[in-house]
Amino acid sequence: MPNNVFIITKIHNLKKMKKITLILLVGFLLNLSLFLKTNAQQNSIIISEFMPNPNTVSDSLGEWIELYNNSLILQDLNGLTIQNQTKEFLISESLTVEPFKTVVLCKNSDFSTNGGINCDYQYGGLSLVNSGGWIQLTDNQNLINKAQYSSDLVESGKSLELDCFSLNKSVFNDDDFLLSQTQLLSGDWGTPGQYSCSVQETPTPSPTPSPTPSPT
Repeated sequence: MPNNVFIITKIHNLKKMKKITLILLVGFLLNLSLFLKTNAQQNSIIISEFMPNPNTVSDSLGEWIELYNNSLILQDLNGLTIQNQTKEFLISESLTVEPFKTVVLCKNSDFSTNGGINCDYQYGGLSLVNSGGWIQLTDNQNLINKAQYSSDLVESGKSLELDCFSLNKSVFNDDDFLLSQTQLLSGDWGTPGQYSCSVQETPTPSPTPSPTPSPT
């Protein structure tokens, strides 16, 4: 076979292989996007922390909700709804969260006016109720996770953090949350964007030494 014919054949085969590779890559990406969307609906996203009553700024500027990916896969929250007794909002764009990581949703994403909170998504409408209420995450009206809280648990300037002993519940209540013990630079308290278990260990009592017997 002449060299020029061999070269042309080789080039043709390379182009064919590149085309096949491109088709396979496009198919993989399409399947991956479908996989991520499907698994975002499987009760693996939880409400891990929220600030219902900020102190350093007004409620309308400083409320936020933290969501935690309690699964082994990347999740895309696009299309999910967060609601409470006042209103609801739809996450209307791609918002991915890595396994065992968090995203912070803020009523106001402006760092300079929201109490110094780094936000991943800004929502509107919904207001967290200081006198107690609930927040829930749904997909097409199917419940993914719900947090219920009473006015007894709400303290000005302190977020409510999920106790890690309650991590795998689908519905949380007062017993599952603790007031944050971590102070922010603004003066309020919380750990937005860094879900941390608020378990306080009970110290182990020191053993009481046995009395030394007196010599007889």
